[in-house]
Amino acid sequence: MDLTCSICLEEITNFNTKKTLSCEHMFHKNCINNYINNNYKCPICRNDKSSNIIINSTKELNLFQKIKLKNNSFVDKLKKFFTIPQLLEFMTYLNKNTIISGSFILSTILNEDYSNNDIDIYVDNEFDYIRLLKFLVRSKYTLNDQSINNIAYNYLDFLNSKNLIIYVDTFFNNNNNSIKIDLIYCKSNTQVICNCFDLDIVKNYYDGYNFYVYNLTKLLYKIDYIENNRITEKVKNRIIKYRNRGFNIDIL
Repeated sequence: MDLTCSICLEEITNFNTKKTLSCEHMFHKNCINNYINNNYKCPICRNDKSSNIIINSTKELNLFQKIKLKNNSFVDKLKKFFTIPQLLEFMTYLNKNTIISGSFILSTILNEDYSNNDIDIYVDNEFDYIRLLKFLVRSKYTLNDQSINNIAYNYLDFLNSKNLIIYVDTFFNNNNNSIKIDLIYCKSNTQVICNCFDLDIVKNYYDGYNFYVYNLTKLLYKIDYIENNRITEKVKNRIIKYRNRGFNIDIL
């Protein structure tokens, strides 16, 4: 079968070097990886994948793009973690200095049914950090004494060497210890997210008012890639997790 990449106009002869978007159109991996950095529509059908997303602005400071959601399930997803009174109080703590990122926000943006049992909260000032510590204790969460050793970040050593992270506290729900909240006290929450996450698809956050994404196209088409020299055992497990969720993660 004669398959031609519509970006470079050359034949796709090796299926190991092709990538298929959710609209079933195929391209060379390198061609589409370069294309998606600046576009969020398929180059053939122009299929707009932003079914749950309202594009609100261009990227701010070339880092994050503000969006709105047609179906915002954020509050419903939080009900797993908090009672209604607790949830209402928690929402008052979110601001530009106290944000939520990671898989929880990813599934909210894409309107997925994926069950998240953990939340990552990034705080970059002491006042909000202490407020949240007290709130989580009042909300029947218990601090794990070995929190910083259990954190799942692959680049924790790198983060600490750059003096970005001050504390990492892991709280477990007293009634269900499979539910946990990681409270990350850092010097710059968006800098940690932008520079230190290994996959662009999880570089998104919510500040209580708006959702922000790092790479809209990768997120919408559920594709990403990572360099082989950054692969560790934890990264492999995370790649498997996201592939099981329908993401096409390539290793370059």
